Amino acid sequence: MHITHLSLRHFRNYSDEEVAPAPGANLFLGDNAQGKSNLIEAIVLLSTTRSFRTSTERHLINRAFLDEPIVHSRLRAEVEGSPHRLIELVVTVESDNGSARARKHLRLDGVQHRLMDALGTLPTVLFTPEDVSLVAGPPAGRRHFLDVLLCQASRPYCRALSVYNRSLAQRNHLLRMIRARHSDRDQLAYWDQSLARSGAVVIGERAQALALMSQSAAGIHASLADGEELSLTYVSGTPLECGPEAVAELGAELEKRYESCLATDLERGITSEGP
Repeated sequence: MHITHLSLRHFRNYSDEEVAPAPGANLFLGDNAQGKSNLIEAIVLLSTTRSFRTSTERHLINRAFLDEPIVHSRLRAEVEGSPHRLIELVVTVESDNGSARARKHLRLDGVQHRLMDALGTLPTVLFTPEDVSLVAGPPAGRRHFLDVLLCQASRPYCRALSVYNRSLAQRNHLLRMIRARHSDRDQLAYWDQSLARSGAVVIGERAQALALMSQSAAGIHASLADGEELSLTYVSGTPLECGPEAVAELGAELEKRYESCLATDLERGITSEGP
């Protein structure tokens, strides 16, 4: 799979740019601030619909075009070997209750799609100097790395992660409502079940991914460091006795954990167990 043509309009420092990468490896050379990283960012945006450099999507639009009647940035890639030959992402700035808000719109082969549908269409692997923090940095960075990887490779994982994050936010809100005596504990049952089922998929797929990555990493490391062995292991925030392939058992055990830690969770106002 490779990009045969990349079109950038009003994106970062590009007003209107056309790039035709060659099959195989491509090397971009240029001075600082010429837009090399912006090209990489554009490809990752088309792959994941998210920037790895900013969470303020308005910054993706070239400043020279912020006064246009319709403020927008358009990224377009023609792809060989993908389920979709044409991937198009448009970032617009629209008025929302008097304030400007950036929105993203995805089209695949000219048809409007949900942003989630871009995942897996153009799989990418991004490596930047900041990625050394995967080893030495906090666990949140490692979780994010796994989420980006697995969301491109597995639709069930992406759906489960989305459900898990929504359920976690709802449960945490409900815990604080119960603590303030504005709600009752019976309402927790639904969110406990939703968290447990989706959390079991998240844990299972992460553990299986790490097992596969460990096999490859061990061979690569052995060729670099003679006599040393390397292994990778997924350690969940909630240690579970059953294996990652037993999703139903994982879910049942997670649900028991949520029940057993309820007193602590109510006191803190957050969920203390989970992936």
